[in-house]
Amino acid sequence: MATVANEQQYSQRQLYTIKTFGRQEMLSDQHMALHCGCMACGKTHALTEAFGIYCLQLQQFGYSGLNFMLLGRTQNAVKKNMCNVLAQLFGSDFKYDRSVCNDGITKDATLFGMNLHIVGMNDSTAESKIRGLSNITGILHDEAVLCTEDQFKLVLSRLRGGPDLPPGFVNNWYIGSTNPDSPEHFLLKEINAGTIKLIQWYASEVRWKGFKETFERNKRLYRRNRAFWDRYILGKWTGKDSLVYQSFKPSIHILKSTTTDIDLTAFDRVFFSCDYGSNHPTALLLNCYDGLTDSYIVAQEWKFTRTAPSEIVRNILIAMDMVRRTTGRQEIPIYVDPAAASLKDELILNGVAPLNALNKHSDGIGFIESLFADDRIYIMDTCENLIHELFTYSYKDNSDEVVKLVDDFVDALRYGAYTDHKKHPTY
Repeated sequence: MATVANEQQYSQRQLYTIKTFGRQEMLSDQHMALHCGCMACGKTHALTEAFGIYCLQLQQFGYSGLNFMLLGRTQNAVKKNMCNVLAQLFGSDFKYDRSVCNDGITKDATLFGMNLHIVGMNDSTAESKIRGLSNITGILHDEAVLCTEDQFKLVLSRLRGGPDLPPGFVNNWYIGSTNPDSPEHFLLKEINAGTIKLIQWYASEVRWKGFKETFERNKRLYRRNRAFWDRYILGKWTGKDSLVYQSFKPSIHILKSTTTDIDLTAFDRVFFSCDYGSNHPTALLLNCYDGLTDSYIVAQEWKFTRTAPSEIVRNILIAMDMVRRTTGRQEIPIYVDPAAASLKDELILNGVAPLNALNKHSDGIGFIESLFADDRIYIMDTCENLIHELFTYSYKDNSDEVVKLVDDFVDALRYGAYTDHKKHPTY
């Protein structure tokens, strides 16, 4: 039997997860469980390790060729969050393998002789791939709240039959991990109905090296927004009230500067966007568009408070020169608040031809929201002012009108991506 090496390194929650994985003790009567807790508390890593040990144990019992689904937001996310862990922990016993199973279905990888099918719910081929799968013994689901109820029902329909397993092992199981979401989320309703067993994780239990620093960083990041604080720090299912960008998911849409290298030469378009303020801050953003993925990245931000137009333009020229030297491009568009006459005049005096940003407020907001919903816009974590505004940008009570307070950077975001989208409608 597989055993956990050096149990001193594991919390009681991790040990429980490893020792009960795929067994009735972890699961509801319907063979389902959802591990939920604060961000970065090690849920996915522990579940992935537990799954690997589970497959090893089945192999030691003489089983092979059982089918399992590794499910996530995208195939790339599954590979990053789960497959990389399997490769690190189990070496050559995990390998990518696109050969055909006994039932004629192409697998994506193997682990201790078991067939793994990697499915990304947001990938264009997801539905057809899921419908082509059968006889799935178990589903391990990362970032579970990011799927829809219809998608969830579809993947559960693939849990069919399979051989009898050893005593204590359960067939046809679903095990997910997630950060909390809205109290109205369908998964919480399933939990409250007893269909899914909730297994709560707590920050106080976490032992992995570096968690303390990561958790403190997250606390600084979310301290200005009570809803996100409750979800990602306290692990509670809470609503986001009247936030404008409901689809903004910090865990997905904020890129870490320590692990993400922005190469400006790799993008199809690079451009600036600016919301000018005389009695409020001026926000300047550097935006990048990737045609291959049809997505945007906000790479850098600048904030100017009570700054003369001449000084703002001086900094814009410095930033433009940096982009020119990096990319070799001479024409770097800048989309400016159409009402910012004094700033545009100053730009023209300095040889820059500003472009009027499109200011269709509701259409622009709708477009940005669709980008977040489709995971087609990302923000570097160094853009702290923009991130703060995304956490607080809200509608007025019982109204479709936004609160016009601390919205300079979200306006610059809308000016940039929405105007670029309208000016390049063929992609």
